[in-house]
Amino acid sequence: MHSACIGLESSTRVGVRNSLHQIADFFFQNSRYDVIEAVDSDHAIAILEARRDVRVVFTDIQLPGAMDGLKLAHAVRHRSISWMD
Repeated sequence: MHSACIGLESSTRVGVRNSLHQIADFFFQNSRYDVIEAVDSDHAIAILEARRDVRVVFTDIQLPGAMDGLKLAHAVRHRSISWMD
């Protein structure tokens, strides 16, 4: 079983965030992923550096921390070779 890192902490759309979070959580858990929630982009990077079993990163565009969701996706893509087995 692999893990999925989910970062959905958008401060502007709390109701939408909760709905999206529930749908994503349900989808990944039913797809046999362990779901790990990151509270911000810094936390997501820390998770990815600490764990080698994360295969999916699902994020909102508006994400607190040093990077927004697009910058996080870009960082993950460029660093993914070192993070993956």
